[in-house]
Amino acid sequence: MSAHRTLTNGLIGAAVFFAVSLPISALAGLQVSFDDEAECNTLLAGQFIEAGEVCVAVQGDFLSVTYKTVDGWELKEAHLWTGLDMALMPATKNGNPKIGNFPYNSGNITGATSYSFNVPLEAVFGAAPADLCGLGAYLAAHAALQRDNGAGGYETQTGWVDGEQITDKGSWAMYSSLLFTCPPDPEVAVNQECSTETAYALGERTFIEIGATKSRWGWELEVNDGESRSVDIYAGAGQNDISKGTLVGQLLVERDDELIKVRYEMLDGFTMDETHLYVGTEHLKDIAPGKYGNQNDLTNATSDEYTVTVDGADPNLPLYVVAHAVVNVCE
Repeated sequence: MSAHRTLTNGLIGAAVFFAVSLPISALAGLQVSFDDEAECNTLLAGQFIEAGEVCVAVQGDFLSVTYKTVDGWELKEAHLWTGLDMALMPATKNGNPKIGNFPYNSGNITGATSYSFNVPLEAVFGAAPADLCGLGAYLAAHAALQRDNGAGGYETQTGWVDGEQITDKGSWAMYSSLLFTCPPDPEVAVNQECSTETAYALGERTFIEIGATKSRWGWELEVNDGESRSVDIYAGAGQNDISKGTLVGQLLVERDDELIKVRYEMLDGFTMDETHLYVGTEHLKDIAPGKYGNQNDLTNATSDEYTVTVDGADPNLPLYVVAHAVVNVCE
C-alpha cells in the first residue's frame, strides 16, 4: 500500500474554512497509530509540484513529524503548528497562517533533505499516548524550499503538506487533520494489518475539473434519466491516479426521473465503516463528505444502499452523484 495519502476522510485523516467546526471524520487527513509506523502525505512546492513528503508517527511520548524532499528539492526552513483547534493556530485577521509565530521552527537548514520535529504529546494535546485513542487534532506543516535551476542559481518555492486550504479566500496554505487510531485487536494484528482509507466511486469528472477544489482527489458521476450504471470504487487514489489506489468495490446506480437508487458493494477483503452520498442537479461545491446530505454509519459492512428523491429534477438533464466511503483495507 502506498504511503502517500492525499488528505479526505479520516486522518492523519478534512473542512475547507478557517476555524473549522466540522467533525474530524469529515476532514481530510492521516491516521496516526501507536506502532511507530509513519503515515505520510505529499509535500507540495508552489501548490502543484511534488517536492517530497511529510510523515507523522507517535514515538514514545512525542509526535514525530519528519520532512523529506525528493527530485533535487532542498529545505531552507521548516515551520510546524499542531493542536486541537484550528482557531489556536497563529494567523492574520484574514485567517492566513503566521508561520513566523509557529511554535516549531527549524531555523536556517539550507541544503537539508530531511528534518524532524519532536512534539511533546501531553504538552500539545493534553493527553499521554495511552489517552490519545480516537482523539482528533490538526497539523499545519510549512517549508521554504529550493532546487538547483541548472543556471548557477536556485528556484525557490513555498511548501505545505497536501491537505485542505486553511482559509477559503486567502493564500494556498494548507492543513491536515490527525486522528489517533486505537490499537488493533490482538487477534486481528496477528493475522493481518488493516488501515482505514478514503474511497470514491469513479466518475466522468474529477473534483478539480468541476471547480470544487484545487488539489483534492475524487470524482463526480453523471446519471441520466432511465440509466443504470456500474462503476468502480477506488481507495487511496491520490491525484485521481487509480494506479496509486486500490480497487475495493462497485457502485450500482439507477435513475428513474427524480428517483436515484445507489448501492455500494465491496469486493472480498474490504469492508466499510461510513458512506456519504451526494445527489443533485448542480455540480458538487463542498467536497467535505459530511456536507453531502446523505450519510450512514456502519461497522465492517460489505454493502450499503440509498434511495434519494431529487424534487423538481428535470428528466432531460443529468443528476450528479458523488459516492464516498471509509473503507477498511487489510493486507
